[in-house]
Parts: sequence; structure tokens; C-alpha cells
Amino acid sequence: MTITSTTNRKEYTGNGATTSFSFPYYVLAAADLKVYQNGVLKTLTTHYTLSGTAPYTSGTNVQFVTAPASADEIVILRDPAITQPLDLVENDPLPAEELEKGYDRLTMVAQRLSERTDRSFHLSDTDVSGASLELPEPVAGRVIGWNSAADGLENKVSVGAVEVTTFMETLLDDADAATARATIGAVGLTGNETIGGNKTFSGVTEIGGTTTNDNAAAGQVGEYLSSVVLTPGVSLTSAVDKNVTSLTLTPGDWDLSGVIVFLTSALTSITTLVASSSTTTNTTDVNHSDSHATSAFVPGLINLGVSVPVRRVSIAAPTTYYLVASAAFSADTLTAFGRIQARRVR
Repeated sequence: MTITSTTNRKEYTGNGATTSFSFPYYVLAAADLKVYQNGVLKTLTTHYTLSGTAPYTSGTNVQFVTAPASADEIVILRDPAITQPLDLVENDPLPAEELEKGYDRLTMVAQRLSERTDRSFHLSDTDVSGASLELPEPVAGRVIGWNSAADGLENKVSVGAVEVTTFMETLLDDADAATARATIGAVGLTGNETIGGNKTFSGVTEIGGTTTNDNAAAGQVGEYLSSVVLTPGVSLTSAVDKNVTSLTLTPGDWDLSGVIVFLTSALTSITTLVASSSTTTNTTDVNHSDSHATSAFVPGLINLGVSVPVRRVSIAAPTTYYLVASAAFSADTLTAFGRIQARRVR
């Protein structure tokens, strides 16, 4: 039988249902066919059977006992033994069919050897270097690479070692950190850098700031938050504390301040005005002198601003601070508007 194809392998992917896989090439004997599932050689009759009888022609089916699972890799290849089983008897008629089978076997062996050569480590047909691919003696933990002349292979440095430049060799043999710093010289950092742990810097005379109108990112030193309520503001009732606005701060160390502007007229009779920052809604914080300010009313003023002093706020959990207004007045209406603001200092 003629052999018209140089291909001697077929590959499939399982789907969990299919059990029959065709091998469309000529095979002389069942032992000449190798079946692999996910790289594992399967056994005839135990794991699969073949349709028909030897010699197997194109269209022979490999029938698995159990369907290969989805994504299983199936490889069927012709791998005849490199032997010569044909025995010709002297002076007998020449058995043409058996002789042809012998030639077929030689062709199949040649194809199998050619395929294995193609899948092996080898130089290309166009290579003119004359380099040798002979492997060096095995050495544990070493890798194989080209020698300095690029004409042969040799054992290279251990996997756990790293080849370094001459500069790094000079740096790595420094006895202490001071010597290493001298080797490196002055180092400048650009871009965003993360430095862990506590650091002490000497000789620092200035720290550069931003040169544009951007804001510090959340969680960074310099982060700024504010909340503003403009006119007409909130209407006040005499001797009743009232929120003007509020601001929620994330954990950290903040400077918190504010200002409240009271809007009135010359007809209003005012005794006191209070501006406060407080963690309790609609309640002035009178327990801390840095959290509120009190002002006596000056007759004839329409708008009177009262500042809330800057206070340190050091918190471990998100906390809402209220800008609270309070006033003692009579004979007319009184409204308040203002701003509460905070800047992260560390």
C-alpha cells in the first residue's frame, strides 16, 4: 500500500461526550499506534480499542472506554518499532505484498524519526556558525547557555545566583552602609516614592511644595476639606443651638476651623452670638475653649462674622463635625451662614 502523506500524528480536544476519534493514516499493527491523553500513554483494551483489524487503513477509529473530559488533550501517533520482522525464504517466490509492507514500515520509521528530529533541539538549515549542540555534563542547580564564543554550550551560574555589573560588584563588597552610600553618591528621587518606617533626615533646609493650584490627594498631608452654606443661610431661634453645615473627616490629625456670619438688621436686639465646632448635632461645644467663640453684638451692624478658632482634631475613625450657631436675641429675625474647613497636618 502506498504512503502518500508525511503526517503521522493526529490531535484532538475532548468534550466530555465524544469517545471515538479517527486516525486517518495507514498503520501496520495495533502496537504501532500510541494514544496519549493529557500527556499520559494509554493502554490498548484497558483504556481504548481500535476499529477493524490490522493492517489498519485510513479511517481507523480509536474508541475510548470513557469519554475524555472537556479540554483534555488527545494525541494519536504512529510510532512503529525500529525492527525488521520480514523473513524472506531463499529460492521461494518473492512475496510482493509482504515486501511492500517492509518498505512501508521503513517509510513509517523514517517519518517518525523525521518528526522527532523536527521537535528536537537543533540548528536551523540556514545556520552557518558551525556551533555544537552537544550538552555539557549535568551539574545540579546550573543552567545551560552559550559559551563566550557562541560556538558551544556550557553550564552557567547557579539558578540562585545573579550575574551583576562591575559597579554592583564594587557596591556589594562594601563593608557598611556608609561606604555603600559613598559608592552610590548623591541619590535624587523623582515621581511618587513609598518609604516605609520612621526616617530621620539631617541637613534638610527646605521641603518643596506644590507649584500649582491642585489639591493633595485623600489621605496625604495637606489634604483640604470644606463645607460652605451661603445666604440666605439657616434661620435661628433665640437661645437654641442650630447646625449651619457639617464636615466628615477621615482618621488622622487635622486642623479644624470655621466662621459663621450672622445676618440681622438694626431692629434686632442681640445679647450674644456663638460660633462653635462640635461632634454633637445642634449643640455648641462649650467644654473646649478652642471649639467656640462668643461675641457681643454691636448695634447697627447688619452682618457680623464670628470665627471658630483653629483646633486640633486627632481621630481614629471617621467623625462628623458640625458648625453650630447660637444666639440670644429678640424683636426681629436672625439667620446664619458660614464655612467649616479642615486641613490634614499629618
